[in-house]
Amino acid sequence: MPGRASYFFFNDNCSYQILRALEVVRPQINLADDFKYFVIPIDTVKKITELNNDSELELVEHTKFVKSLKTDYLQSYNHLDMLQKKALLQAVGQQKISTDYELNTIEKAQVFETAMKYYSIQAFRTEKNYEDEKYKLYLERVSLGQITLPGENENTEPPEKSHDSSALYFGFGEQNKLQFSSLKFRHALHDLEQTDFGTVAFSHNEMASAEIRYTQPDENSNEKSQNSVKNFQLFRFTLLNLVNMNPVTILDTNLSWRVNAAVKSEWKPDFETGFGYSYDWPFFKRTRVGAFLSGKTFSEYDPHGDFKYLNGIGPNILMVTRLTERLGLSIDLSYYLNYDNDPFFRYKSKMNYSLKQNFDFQLQFENHYNDSTETQMQFVWNFIL
Repeated sequence: MPGRASYFFFNDNCSYQILRALEVVRPQINLADDFKYFVIPIDTVKKITELNNDSELELVEHTKFVKSLKTDYLQSYNHLDMLQKKALLQAVGQQKISTDYELNTIEKAQVFETAMKYYSIQAFRTEKNYEDEKYKLYLERVSLGQITLPGENENTEPPEKSHDSSALYFGFGEQNKLQFSSLKFRHALHDLEQTDFGTVAFSHNEMASAEIRYTQPDENSNEKSQNSVKNFQLFRFTLLNLVNMNPVTILDTNLSWRVNAAVKSEWKPDFETGFGYSYDWPFFKRTRVGAFLSGKTFSEYDPHGDFKYLNGIGPNILMVTRLTERLGLSIDLSYYLNYDNDPFFRYKSKMNYSLKQNFDFQLQFENHYNDSTETQMQFVWNFIL
């Protein structure tokens, strides 16, 4: 009878079982006990690599980084110009390129190789056999001769060099002309503006995060609190905040989406969801722009001090750009229409600079419904919990 193993998504998953299997061969490594709360595959790879470098166990003889099918395809696709992308449609559909497209030898080779990579993705997605189509494209590509294509050796950092999954944020900022200090813990996994090798590109994955703030008393207020404990508050608890900007290509109409479920101070709900499409743009190092239709439920004090629950729906534009490999920037614009309240235009912007693998510096700005603005500077320490 085959052996059985229990499975729990967070802390007893397939990645954890691999660690246990390694311990059978090398009992002295005791890796699984390092993960008490949750196990992420990339973290296990990092632990094994770290142990291999710091000891004489030689668990890893050599490593070889292989791009995912999607990364390989999108990198090839983004090197095509508009005429090549039109030719790509014909190459995928007919496994050839007509002479109507005035492409030189290198440009044709780029199209054929991109088409083959697309069929590799389709075979994985649909579990269908596309070997005949790929073979015809291969013959067309070989007939062009041996060519080194631009971007063929594009540098992509291996995932084990990415930042760790959990994080602590130490921040200072100002809201409503009051200064505050903040401490935030993010259970997992990745900020939209952080360097994204080792994760899904242009994605945000935040689970079970909590932010505590200490607000400096207003020295001009007649009701200045004598008890500094009152100035501490759980500013926000985020159950889930996900952004997936899956890009549209000439061959695929991929859907992008975002969802955010949180509660703010005084247990005010903050829920947002949106669906739309994202597109790659040739700005800076890499840029992706998403156009969403978003709905939002939140509550704020209006300028008159009245507490209001708001339900809005409207367009949302999200732009994320990698100015350099270390510097990421997002600009998030939303216009929410409300039945019983005035429309609300929200502007959010955040910049992340990677100081080194597990240390980041962030600046962010956001406006609120009550006409106040919030600015904050944060230092981020990423670690494996």
